[in-house]
Amino acid sequence: MRLRKYIYAEILPPLMLGIVLYTAVILFGYFFVGSQYLDGVPLIKIFIWLGMQVPDSFVKVAPMAVVLMTVLAFGRMNTEREIIAMQSGGISFAWISKPVVLVATLVSLTSLVVSEYVAPRANLEARTMWYEDLPSTPQGLSRLKGTTLALGNGLEVYFADYNSATDTMLDLRLVSWAGKEARVYFAESGRFDGFNLSLKGFEGYAVDFPAIQQLQDVTPEQLAQRVGDVFSSNIPEQKDALLTIKTGISRNETIARFADGFAAETTSISDLWNTAYGAHVPGDRGKVITAADRYAARMELHGKLAIPFANLVLALISMPLAIRYGRGTGVSLGVSVLIVVVYYLTLLLGRAFASAGLIPPEIGLWFANVFFTLVGWRLIRRVS
Repeated sequence: MRLRKYIYAEILPPLMLGIVLYTAVILFGYFFVGSQYLDGVPLIKIFIWLGMQVPDSFVKVAPMAVVLMTVLAFGRMNTEREIIAMQSGGISFAWISKPVVLVATLVSLTSLVVSEYVAPRANLEARTMWYEDLPSTPQGLSRLKGTTLALGNGLEVYFADYNSATDTMLDLRLVSWAGKEARVYFAESGRFDGFNLSLKGFEGYAVDFPAIQQLQDVTPEQLAQRVGDVFSSNIPEQKDALLTIKTGISRNETIARFADGFAAETTSISDLWNTAYGAHVPGDRGKVITAADRYAARMELHGKLAIPFANLVLALISMPLAIRYGRGTGVSLGVSVLIVVVYYLTLLLGRAFASAGLIPPEIGLWFANVFFTLVGWRLIRRVS
């Protein structure tokens, strides 16, 4: 029992150090890139914004921290002949490696939980804060003027301009599809709060496309009566009347998804699974899922699943490599960097083949994990 506690005491400090160090590097990168837009922003807001990046950063840096933990601890114990002494005393390598496997498994499960419940929401809030709350940056909706946005529930909106002072979209056009019936609204202005899109100074028109065919079989006398079944309008008597429509995605998610091409991932693992293999898009049951939608969801889903399990995979391959090549702290650090680099290059190679459609995402995104597991298992058997 004391020996196991000793091994835990060897591996946990490098793990914590790696998580803190690598996370700090990523957060510094966010701050460095965004510093030119943060002039005059209160320091507390900057810290809150950086704090929202921590969950997603943890998922990304955890595999590197696990490798650092394993290589430093086992490299030092091997250099001091401690592992040889344990094996000479009848302790198997499987028993020695069990604490590393347990810790790596715990980190993997934690990464999965964070990817499902914490990181998507934190990323959403971080992107929203960047565009909406930091005073030196323009409001997020202002970046989306002049583009057509898919808001879920069959809604598409376009607005020509945006008034930052009143937080309103100007010269707005909203199209709503329900089956083969389309409703088009033109509005002078609109406000987007939460899941509610409110139109002011609006005119609405509806067309039932299948019913158009029926007009061909009516007499001229019946035509005037039947036109109302095909075409209808909604023009309020009061100019300041409001029309509120429920959207499929919120204002915050709209900004995070469409504000720029580098928006962080805001979709949970379960939502990606429903899109990839389920019958509908979460939050937008009326949308038809295309083959391209499913393929993109499969790519992102298996990428999100493969990275957390990489913690355990990299721990397995790091133990025998640390014993063979871990000679001093400097060499151990070099070995840990090499392991991580080779793993991510292999992962990117599999992802590239999957993106090109040469292999399924289920194979391309998991190839690195399977390959490193097989190599690690073979090296462990040699060490044992």
